[in-house]
Amino acid sequence: MRVQPFVFLQARASQLAIVPASIYRIGESNCKSYLAIMFNPTQIVIQAFVQQLRGKYRQIYGILEPAYPDVISFVGRLALENIANSDAAYHDMNHTIW
Repeated sequence: MRVQPFVFLQARASQLAIVPASIYRIGESNCKSYLAIMFNPTQIVIQAFVQQLRGKYRQIYGILEPAYPDVISFVGRLALENIANSDAAYHDMNHTIW
């Protein structure tokens, strides 16, 4: 069985989509180049953290304030992206999460 190559497409900063590479050809029909987006492990860690944060909020508070998980997700993602892009000597994204 032949496995088809996959490309990670970043639709938004918060979502990663995995699609077959053959769908995203660039140029002419006889061109064999494909759209490729770099693997970004920082975004995967941030996405997993935000999902965990939302899940724990729902587990503790239920549907008390339905808009809060979205607000918490936005603020958490924004904070972690800013920390990940900073050049702080001893404080990085992994230190913040763990």
